Amino acid sequence: MIKFLHPLPPAKFVGSRNPALSRLCEGKTVLHLGFVDEGLQEERLTTHDWLHAELARVSNRIVGVDISEDGVRRAIEVGFADCYVGNVEELSQAPFPQLSYDIILAADILEHIANPGLFLKQLQTVAAPHTVVAITTPNALSIKTMFFPLAKTEVVHPDHNFYYSPITLSTLLRKYGFDVAEISLYSDIWVGNNRNSTTLGQKVMKSLFTATDAVLRYSIVPLFPYYSEGMLIQARKQEIVSRMNSDIAS
Repeated sequence: MIKFLHPLPPAKFVGSRNPALSRLCEGKTVLHLGFVDEGLQEERLTTHDWLHAELARVSNRIVGVDISEDGVRRAIEVGFADCYVGNVEELSQAPFPQLSYDIILAADILEHIANPGLFLKQLQTVAAPHTVVAITTPNALSIKTMFFPLAKTEVVHPDHNFYYSPITLSTLLRKYGFDVAEISLYSDIWVGNNRNSTTLGQKVMKSLFTATDAVLRYSIVPLFPYYSEGMLIQARKQEIVSRMNSDIAS
């Protein structure tokens, strides 16, 4: 019989995404996949909240790989030399340093990838047995998804291909040779840019949305973490896969 009810595994609420990732990567050798944040890179640089720069300040070494040639070039221009152009779905062919990475970080890219299974297969070629594969992605169980349909609206990045829940993402990882070690959940407060608002009504709606987001972030979400905006899943290669790779190498 097919089982449709799945108890949610233990998880903790870790606050905002970027500080949680900074704590995870502190003092570590990090491979940051899809690091550019294409379309938002310049804005992030201007406001000093570009994740790659934040991680570079705390990590022992951070290597960036992204498919955007312009984004990689811009990163190098502003002082991040350890950056390389590469398709994460063809990671084994990308020209980046083959180090013993403590962390492989895929921050908010899995939902953009056309073939997530192929991506995870590629990670198998790069991850060592000790490597933590850290994946962040929007949470399909987020409480925010309850409200938008009331306004006959879906709020989603136009390049997203998938939604993931804790169960579906854990299942996907397991199918491709990874065991989930830890699940954390995070939420940030959305702040609208009123410079893009042309009417008073738009400004008022953005302010109301920000206020609602803040109430949810500091009341319901910490009490019920699985209503959070996003997930941070840490996984490692399954032991049998690691042993097989070691045997082949020897």
